[in-house]
Amino acid sequence: SSANLNVGDKVSIHDLFYGMMLPSGNDAAHTIAVNTSRYLYGKSLSDNEAVEKFMELCNSKLLEIGAYNTNFSGPDGYHHDDHYTTAYDLAKISCYAMKNKDFREIVGTKKIRIPFTTRNTVRLLINKNKMLNQFDGATGIKTGFTKKAGRCLVSSAIKNGMELICVVLNCPPMFEKSKELLTEKFNSYENVKILESDNIIGFTNCNGENIPLIIKKDIVLPVDSSEKDKIRIEYNYPNKIDKIEDFEKEVGLVKIYCEN
Repeated sequence: SSANLNVGDKVSIHDLFYGMMLPSGNDAAHTIAVNTSRYLYGKSLSDNEAVEKFMELCNSKLLEIGAYNTNFSGPDGYHHDDHYTTAYDLAKISCYAMKNKDFREIVGTKKIRIPFTTRNTVRLLINKNKMLNQFDGATGIKTGFTKKAGRCLVSSAIKNGMELICVVLNCPPMFEKSKELLTEKFNSYENVKILESDNIIGFTNCNGENIPLIIKKDIVLPVDSSEKDKIRIEYNYPNKIDKIEDFEKEVGLVKIYCEN
């Protein structure tokens, strides 16, 4: 798959991301990797050296976000025995990536025209992710395919204020299965406000004065019907503190359990 890059083309990094994520441009992915490394480590790096440095960055980031069963050996999706992941890790990676507003905007784009300055031309890029057109509330994310991996899809959607991410691997009917899974979970789960911000949950004593304790933000969790009655909350905070230096200071912990 290609974003139709030629040697000498000048394309912005932002547009290269569209070229990578919409038509699955391996050329765009490679170009981003090489130029990122040369920006960070010096322009004298060869292509191979730059890719190697970039993969070190990628695999370091994977550990940071808890994707422990994934290793990337190249910036594209070509098969390699040391290039592997799991459905769970892809979900973690996607949750992390969707917090980035630029990433979210790109993967939710159905089509876009990007300019190639040196060729004085514009290319229309169309997103291969049919979920954006076929599933109400779809927000992304990415298709994937090799002969060994089969048809793969990471999809996301928002409904009633809740966003779900779905991963299917080696799944011939990947769009149909993803719609089925997302629909099932949207019907099973709802966002439930477990604790409300600014409600006083207890008091601690400071120099003989009772100081109210509150939670800074609402705690809202996706819960299915079987879990609602099994939720219990434990509060862990000191009965006494020496002094108050900052009213925003965190002094305790809330633990929320569903059964155990």
